[in-house]
Amino acid sequence: MGSGKSYQARALAARLGAEIIRTDLLRKELFNIKPTERRYEDFGKGIYSDDTSLIVYDKAYDLVAQKLNRAKL
Repeated sequence: MGSGKSYQARALAARLGAEIIRTDLLRKELFNIKPTERRYEDFGKGIYSDDTSLIVYDKAYDLVAQKLNRAKL
């Protein structure tokens, strides 16, 4: 947290013409949470549990695969 990952992702995406998939927003979308709503949960608990993170990253992977397949057409 606070290490500059988002900043670096935006800079790299701009150079490559790439799209960023924001897992924080994807996580909230998957669990019907408003993007502006804050969730204060302990590390590794609730929507931040390992099981939930696996669901989020699997969905992100699927989105990337879909976008790459569309780009090939």
